Amino acid sequence: MFSLERIPVIASLYGVSWTSKLVGLAIAVVFGSVFFGAAKILGAPGLAAAAILFCAGTASGYLLWMLSCRTPRNKPGMIGIALAIKAETEEEHRRIRTDFIQEISRCLSRNETVHPFYVYEIPGHLAPEVNDFEGAAPFLKKSRGHLLIWGSIRTRTKSKVETYCLTLEGVVTHSIIEHERSQAFSKEMRHAIPAKTEISLANELRGFESTSKSISIGVQYIVAIAAALSGDWVFSQTLLLELQGRIGRPPSVKNRKTKGKRKKPEASIALQELVPLRLADVCLGHCHAAIKQWQNNKEDETLLARAEVSLEHYRNAKDKVEGYGYWIPKALLEVTLRRDLAAAERMLLKCRTAAIDDPAWRLSLAFVKVINGNVMEALNLYDAALERHVHPGMLLDIEDYVQWWLSKHNGPPALYLLSAMLNAHGKCDKQLALSDLDTFETLAIPLDAPLKLRASTLRVELELPDSSGNFIKSAMNPSPSKPLGAWATA
Repeated sequence: MFSLERIPVIASLYGVSWTSKLVGLAIAVVFGSVFFGAAKILGAPGLAAAAILFCAGTASGYLLWMLSCRTPRNKPGMIGIALAIKAETEEEHRRIRTDFIQEISRCLSRNETVHPFYVYEIPGHLAPEVNDFEGAAPFLKKSRGHLLIWGSIRTRTKSKVETYCLTLEGVVTHSIIEHERSQAFSKEMRHAIPAKTEISLANELRGFESTSKSISIGVQYIVAIAAALSGDWVFSQTLLLELQGRIGRPPSVKNRKTKGKRKKPEASIALQELVPLRLADVCLGHCHAAIKQWQNNKEDETLLARAEVSLEHYRNAKDKVEGYGYWIPKALLEVTLRRDLAAAERMLLKCRTAAIDDPAWRLSLAFVKVINGNVMEALNLYDAALERHVHPGMLLDIEDYVQWWLSKHNGPPALYLLSAMLNAHGKCDKQLALSDLDTFETLAIPLDAPLKLRASTLRVELELPDSSGNFIKSAMNPSPSKPLGAWATA
């Protein structure tokens, strides 16, 4: 059945630039002439009436041409996937629309996410002439989409076999990031969307179905990573978890070499290997972000519950292989949510061999030791930690957590001594250190001899002026910034 939408397609197939204003004027004149001729045939009274009909026809024709040149746009509240594939023949265009674009839309419609996908076609006569991001970005902004995939389809004969040759490129919107990360993301996009695909005409239905499924997986992966780069951890994690369940884990090397027929995977092995890696990164990022949110609103423990869920997803993505990135936040959650000090201590002790020089686990373990009553062990851990490079943000997080714990649990008093050491040797803040020390000595009477000696030594140090009459401050060299939580997260 013939459709008016096919007119621009047919025109572009014959090399006519449908978006040219000359084409618009020609269509306007044709419409005006048709209206004028109809008026004369129907016997319109007078030349003035015929002229009015000619102008009306001209305006209508030009308006219809403008509407046919309007760029399709994404729907509000949806993730817009724009596909602009140019074809040489009408049959190629039909295949792209029915067996490729519609199949991709069907595959992506399975996702029941907060922001569903909307796949829409950019007709060939409107497809942008782009070769890089700079050329694609204005068009993507105009169509209000999030991901633009453009390319072409050609029918060629290879080894005496008629073959569809499909070439694709893509660009996605996300927050501004460093050049190195942008380059790495571009490489991953190439794994998600292959540059060239060949489909035999003898097996075109199955070939287009397989290609469409593969592209839909790639699209979901790209959108998930772009969301993570923009800080939308929840949406990114949701997409990657669904994708992990859909494509499974990559086969082992042994299984790859196994002879015999195996079901062809929907995603490439490279993408199967990337998904669990990026899922782990995103889950850990969401965990740290939720902990940071809790630090600003400690009345909302649901934030910590979300952090723990993401942390377990991180562990599963790592094939349940625990490591330093898991033990530190998990210990925090064990203490804060359940006050399980034994579990937290076990995890923190594992960090000694994994990261011997990182002060985070020592500072965290020191806190647990104090709560358990092993104050001298905690002080030794603090001494060892403060001898290393400690980021200022980590010290602020620890002090904030200690003060919150003291206000919520009303002790133990020895935490004030640790806070005094942190303010004296870490933050170099004399007033806060003396205030904490005074509180400790007031609440912790009588003092054990070792603790009394440490407190008196610290007081002498705090009250000892240097040659200029100022407090002697311990130098602290900050390390590069890293994600921090409400206590010494790695």
